[in-house]
Amino acid sequence: MQPGEEAITANWFERLLYRDVTREIAERAGAIRYYWRTRGKTLSLADATIAAVAIHLSLILLTDNGKHFPMPEIVRHPLPTDRTVPP
Repeated sequence: MQPGEEAITANWFERLLYRDVTREIAERAGAIRYYWRTRGKTLSLADATIAAVAIHLSLILLTDNGKHFPMPEIVRHPLPTDRTVPP
């Protein structure tokens, strides 16, 4: 967030849906990290948790970063090129 973008950022966050990270999701995140680490790819806990939530809830992950989300079971959709948030 750049100075002056506080309001638009707050507006964007208010539009998001939030999901709890349950024990099952946390365990899946750990399993995801372990699986990929044994294949030579270290994932951050944050990325593994995001992936676990997406997989567990069958959500589409909005990201341009396939490198951090290599899981074939994740449905990814690229970010829009126009990243402004409508009022």
